[in-house]
Amino acid sequence: MAGTVIFLGAGATKACKGLLTNEILHAILAAPDPSPSWALLSDFLEKLFHVNKQSPPDQFPGLPLVMSLLDTAMISQLLPAQLSALEMATVTGSMA
Repeated sequence: MAGTVIFLGAGATKACKGLLTNEILHAILAAPDPSPSWALLSDFLEKLFHVNKQSPPDQFPGLPLVMSLLDTAMISQLLPAQLSALEMATVTGSMA
């Protein structure tokens, strides 16, 4: 197979029971985790995207969208009024 290149598109891991990017945040909230960063992520998603643990999976934003918005907000220092820079960094870290 020397010189062979294989391109895997979106959803390539689904066949291996992996999550798609639009399923990750719902899965994070569905898993019980009492850590402060989990609670902050839950609060962040509820305030900015109006989703919570009981919301249907298709209501959640995709992970790339959320990560892009967080990165842009931190770089430009245009943070949502509800969160400090430290809280934004904690939310970002809780999804890693």
